[in-house]
Amino acid sequence: MSFETILDRMAAIHKAKNTDYGSSTNLAPPELLGIPAHIGILVQMTEKLTRACKLAQGQAPQVEGGALTDTLIDLASYAVSAVLAIEGGG
Repeated sequence: MSFETILDRMAAIHKAKNTDYGSSTNLAPPELLGIPAHIGILVQMTEKLTRACKLAQGQAPQVEGGALTDTLIDLASYAVSAVLAIEGGG
């Protein structure tokens, strides 16, 4: 596996989740609450990081696609979304 393979996998997961849940590039909801979009994304990242730490410590995932590697890929995707929010590319 290579860095580029993981990036391709991340992009595929991101696209699939956008199809299932709607566009994750819609940054309006946090801003409706007076929270900058990138701050809202950072909150989501802390939740993912907490989950990653629990999985790394041996907690069994309770949902499909909940493995540590999947959670880390989600975390990376959130990081890209935060950069887009900060730089106005969202």
